Amino acid sequence: MTFAAREAAAAAQAREAAHYEPDDSDRIDAAADAERHEARAATALEQGQDSYDSAERRQGTADALTAKGLDRELVATALTADVSQGRPAADAVKDGGPRSAPKARKVAHSWALCRSTTR
Repeated sequence: MTFAAREAAAAAQAREAAHYEPDDSDRIDAAADAERHEARAATALEQGQDSYDSAERRQGTADALTAKGLDRELVATALTADVSQGRPAADAVKDGGPRSAPKARKVAHSWALCRSTTR
């Protein structure tokens, strides 16, 4: 679970507490907690999405490559490849995560293992 998801869950729990809390001061405190958690979740989500693939990040990469003395055309080629291949890390597990690995084949005869290890 990501930080943003944890904060969103905490905000939902605090909102629920604010709704059912019998004491007025506890209800106000819970509502304030909910707002704080929602703000942190929104900030975390925004920072995560913006920092992954943004014009600022690409410009920073271009500046770093240019500072190393690379040709402008080579920098443009690198950035084109970066834009073409850019996908968020969350896409890697969007379809349910990694698939199971194929099973290793069994040896046809057990004597083949014994024979190869006795040499």
